[in-house]
Amino acid sequence: MQRRKPNATIVCFSPTCNMQFDFSMVNSRYCIVGACSQGGRQTMEDVIKVEINTGEQACFLAVFDGHGGREAAQYTRDHLWDNIKSVSEYKSSEPQDICKAITTGFIQTHDGMRKVVSNWISKYDGYPSTSGTTASCVILRSVDSKLIYIANVGDSQVVIGRASSNCDETKLTAEVITKNHKPDDKEEARRIEELGGTLVKQNNGTTRVAWKRKRDPEGCSNACKKHCIESIPFLNMTRSIGDFWSVTETNDFLISPIPDVHMRYLDDKVKFLVIASDGLWDVMNSQEVVDEIARNTEIDDRRETIPHILIKKALNKWNERQCIADNVSVLIVFIY
Repeated sequence: MQRRKPNATIVCFSPTCNMQFDFSMVNSRYCIVGACSQGGRQTMEDVIKVEINTGEQACFLAVFDGHGGREAAQYTRDHLWDNIKSVSEYKSSEPQDICKAITTGFIQTHDGMRKVVSNWISKYDGYPSTSGTTASCVILRSVDSKLIYIANVGDSQVVIGRASSNCDETKLTAEVITKNHKPDDKEEARRIEELGGTLVKQNNGTTRVAWKRKRDPEGCSNACKKHCIESIPFLNMTRSIGDFWSVTETNDFLISPIPDVHMRYLDDKVKFLVIASDGLWDVMNSQEVVDEIARNTEIDDRRETIPHILIKKALNKWNERQCIADNVSVLIVFIY
């Protein structure tokens, strides 16, 4: 277990990595714990980032869940926070300006990635890299007191554990802050179809955004080689950073990099935040996760063990379903 002092950046995609940070800002004290597991996958495409800067009195926490390779997750880890801070509105004291800076930072990261994606390893079939990534982040700034900012694209969720009442603070309720960007969401489906995209429902019930691409010339007749297009059910997600295969003729993206951005006030009832990849949320619902954290906090005050407990429980559930376990990454922020 790694204990780090503030002003450190931790990048974590090792199956054995775990961490704990303790720090204070303004009138709040925080403890951040995290861990990750490769699960049963051949590669680890999840990335965790925690950056605490005591000079700027700011903290950035994020989980990136890559797909089609881990290049997009690594690029986003390295550039998203700096891009957000570089936007002039980030220096404002107005919350709406901060939200604008976060959105701009996401778009800048996407645009910057587009300039380097040609350097990444191509797919085995000769098509360019299709690497993309979810991004779910939480930003704490001392200038905002107990106001926090949450932004996401994709399906790595952020959940709050909140005391149900002032009378009994041991009973916590899960509050899901982020929205999963999936093709079965009516608003997301409408946006994609208005851009000329196609959604394909597969036999297993999963809906995917189709990749319309030029067919391999070997698969086309001489008469249609120049115009032969195939539609491949490709991604069960509607927003990410990367996924440049989804660009339209109007230079829009079916898989959008524009995040949902939320503000939340950390009142005394908020006990912790959880940021995790879908390797956790696909097998445990938000209330199960909050209950597990609350129960283990009562039993054992060594909070750094709790992400491992959640990961072990998730891996067992994957096994019970007779499925190959996904990568699982968990960050928990305890608030005092």
